[in-house]
Formats: sequence, structure tokens, C-alpha cells
Amino acid sequence: MNKMKFSPLHLSHLSNEDAGAIIKLTCDIAIPVKTLLGEMPLAALTLMITNTNPFFAQINRMRKSELTGQVNVKNKTSDEIFSEIKRTVVFQLKSRDLIKKAAARKLEFFFGPFWEISKQPIATQYERSKEMFAKYIANAEVTEAATIIGITTQLSELEIENNSLGEVYLERNVEVSGRQESGSNLRQPASESYQMFCNVIEMAVNLIPNSTFLNLFNNMDELRKKFHALLPLNEITIDEEIGETDPEV
Repeated sequence: MNKMKFSPLHLSHLSNEDAGAIIKLTCDIAIPVKTLLGEMPLAALTLMITNTNPFFAQINRMRKSELTGQVNVKNKTSDEIFSEIKRTVVFQLKSRDLIKKAAARKLEFFFGPFWEISKQPIATQYERSKEMFAKYIANAEVTEAATIIGITTQLSELEIENNSLGEVYLERNVEVSGRQESGSNLRQPASESYQMFCNVIEMAVNLIPNSTFLNLFNNMDELRKKFHALLPLNEITIDEEIGETDPEV
């Protein structure tokens, strides 16, 4: 029988909010079956819950920061500008002007990996947008295509708004992390206990493959895949290129 292993997840590359979310969601799906887990998995779950609660409470305080309103406004503006850009690209794909249609196709391909960034968490959206603009500026054919269909102004506005969003977002993180214990201090024990729980469940599903462990393993693995997909591609491939592995996998 093939050994079941969790999908890779570079937990240390996730933002505090994303890391807190996956750990809290893992607690939520494990708690209903805790009486069926056995002594060691239950002990690991209890430790994860104990370490996660203060970390998640810190994240909730972050959401209540006075700067959160500014973050939300800037995020909404960025989303609206990018939506306008995408609508123009889609519209020009149907253009009778063959030059504009070709330019739109080139832009559709370029924006493909970034098409849904507005749906991602703010930290991920900010980093992916920076990556997008770096590639846009470096690609003369893409910048020419943007000029042809008339979206250079919107792209400039989007870059400015994204930079402003990043500044306020980071300012909010600094402001909140200064309250009581810092988010990084609270994150480490939560992350370590999450890793321990994953290790225990992975061992259990291979040694005792009953329906409880199989269902829990599959649900946890779906979460890992979902949050792994939030990571910018360059953060995943850099580790692979230099042969490093994230200890929190």
C-alpha cells in the first residue's frame, strides 16, 4: 500500500492571517471527531488548540485596528481598477480591429496567472501584484499591447494603489504587533503545534486507516492545497531551485 503523505505547504511563507486561518480551520474540522482520535492525536490537537487561540485572537485584534478601514478602502479601489483592466482586455478580444484583438490576446495570456488575485488575501494580492508589475515593465511586447488597447493609465493607477495598499497594510501589522505579545511570538507555537498535529495524523492514517482518520486526513489535505495555492509562484520555486525545504510542511 502506498504511504499517504500530506500535500506540501510552505506555512512560513503565508501571512499571519493566512497561517492563522489554516491552523484555526484545521482545529475546527478536528474538534468534532476528537473523541475518536485516541490518546496521542487528541493530545496533539489539544496543544494545537491551546497555542492557536491566542494567535487567532491577535489576528482578530488586527482586523479591528483603526487602519483596517483604510486597508479595506484601498483594497476595494485596487480591485475596481483591475476589474476595469480585465473588462477592457475581454472586450478587445472580440474587436474587429485585428491589431487590438492580437494585443488583447497577448495581454490575456500575460494576465492569466494573475487574473484572480483580487480574490486572494491582501498580503498575497499585494505581493502578486508587485510580481505582475515587475514582469509587465520588463516585457516590451506586453507594454506595447497595453498601449494599443489603451490600459496604460489604469495600470499606472493600479500600481500606485497597490503600493499604497502595501504601505498601509504593513503599517497596520506593525501597529497591531506592538500590542501585548507580537504576532510573530504567538505564531511560532501555533505553527509548531500545527506541524506536530499534521505529523501525528499522517502517521495515524497510515497505521490505522479507519474512516475517521481517512476523512480527517483528506479534509486537512484539501485545506493545505487551498492555502498552498495562495503562495506567489516565485516563493515556491526559489526553495525548490536552491534545494531547501520548509520545515513547516
